Amino acid sequence: MPKLSTICLFLLCLSGRISAQQQQPSEDDTRAMIKANFLYQFASSNEWPADSKKGKFTIGIYGNSSLYEQLASRYGSKPVGSQTLEIVELKEVTDDRVFHIIYVDRSKKNEMPEVIQKIKGKSTLIITHFDGALALGSAINFREVNSNIRYELNKKAADDRRINLGTKILQWAVVQ
Repeated sequence: MPKLSTICLFLLCLSGRISAQQQQPSEDDTRAMIKANFLYQFASSNEWPADSKKGKFTIGIYGNSSLYEQLASRYGSKPVGSQTLEIVELKEVTDDRVFHIIYVDRSKKNEMPEVIQKIKGKSTLIITHFDGALALGSAINFREVNSNIRYELNKKAADDRRINLGTKILQWAVVQ
């Protein structure tokens, strides 16, 4: 009988270990969680013009379903100031809807000029994660520094869209 209980205990421990390993998020999911945290901080720590403080605070995610899912599940019910947060997964960017933030994934980098054109004249903060994005008009671009996700800024792009970057956003940036 002791052998049977030992085997059962071993199997129970093994199944718990396998279950714990299966629950570990993938590297992409972990990066999406980190970016989601940053996006919420960008939403709540910057200052948009008065005319943008009515209705919902809308964030569009273009080209990254994992980021959309993480942002929606973690922050979908939280407010940004006095505004309700709305998170939208974009299949395309159109000029008929106003967004406070649009995240453009590296998989959509070739469409960046179109995105910039469609938000022209709007107070929309463009956030990206690919080399050369700041030169294309992104205000915030994620970078990997020593295997960590950080970000760099194009303050002029934010200023041109009448968005005042918050003090802590400016201080946390890798390159300004």
